[in-house]
Amino acid sequence: MADNLLSQNPAETVGNTPKGGRKNRNKDQSGDDDKSLLQGADTSLVPTVGDKDEGDESLKIRIRLNLKAKIPIILITTWPDMAFARRLAILPGGLGGLGSSIGKKLREQGARLAILYAPFEAARRDELLHAGYGSASGTSTSDTDIRTYECDITSPQSVSSAFSALKEEMVSPSSSAASARAFPSILINTAGYVSLSDMELTPPEETMKHLTTNVLGPMLCSQAFARMYFEAAGNAAASTNPPPPGRIVSISSQAAHVALHRHGAYCASKAALLGLARSMASEWAPRGITSNTVSPTVAWTALGKKAWGEDAVREAFLKNIPTGKFALPEDVADAVLFLCQDSSGMINGADIRVDGGFTIR
Repeated sequence: MADNLLSQNPAETVGNTPKGGRKNRNKDQSGDDDKSLLQGADTSLVPTVGDKDEGDESLKIRIRLNLKAKIPIILITTWPDMAFARRLAILPGGLGGLGSSIGKKLREQGARLAILYAPFEAARRDELLHAGYGSASGTSTSDTDIRTYECDITSPQSVSSAFSALKEEMVSPSSSAASARAFPSILINTAGYVSLSDMELTPPEETMKHLTTNVLGPMLCSQAFARMYFEAAGNAAASTNPPPPGRIVSISSQAAHVALHRHGAYCASKAALLGLARSMASEWAPRGITSNTVSPTVAWTALGKKAWGEDAVREAFLKNIPTGKFALPEDVADAVLFLCQDSSGMINGADIRVDGGFTIR
């Protein structure tokens, strides 16, 4: 509310200053005189000096008085926008190039992160965490900002164990302090798998690996998230503050919409993910969770650069993209962030194609 009116930097805005009143009094001039004048002022509707609403970390209100006019003046100080403050975002695949870009965007908006990484990433966890988030310890500015959990998303037992652990540490910690808890509000399904082979030569085990990683994994994680969200929302129903909306965003692909040569199993799995996301959107939206997908073209991550590093191959593919370039990780992250906003509540069961127009031809 105040962010539209005031500077993002900590600044004070003075209101209710009458003609002839002084706007810029030094703080050392507001001593006992201010206190005596305050005794006659009606402050029942204004917070006490220094108060800050725990539910809104972006706003602080203080009281001063214009001595000449003896009128209370409200001073409002703003902090950077924290749209997802005290909300938990869960990111399967959050150590990857796309996942870390999305995670950083969410952190900038105040979200706390629970990053699920695959067992094969365990040996490089600290390296990947530092590369993606600037942290090699599993934490950021505090112990509850970023946590990591090893999880095989294709295993129901592993998913259950990871979600139980993050719930205990981040959603319902033993500490009774409200600042130690985060509401499970966001799930970003970024983990995925792809391999290339001619259709007639694709081994059955490769097809199953695509389907279990790209479809079963997101389904298991979404089910665990939904159960956690419904429980937290039920507990919050008794409080004066309504629970924040639930948001599931799954990373699909342009391959869900068009046939790509030697990508048969991948195309099938990403198309199935669209159907899964729409089904979740239909069933869970009445209970507070929206579900959407983002379908990027080739993302210029470390893996993308490795796969498309050869100039001739890259230039040939880029000719099929009207914008003439691959997607940056930040391009995909911005689309995901938009779908996570409270203001995106009427977008449900949709797919945003971040493909430069590749699929329109």
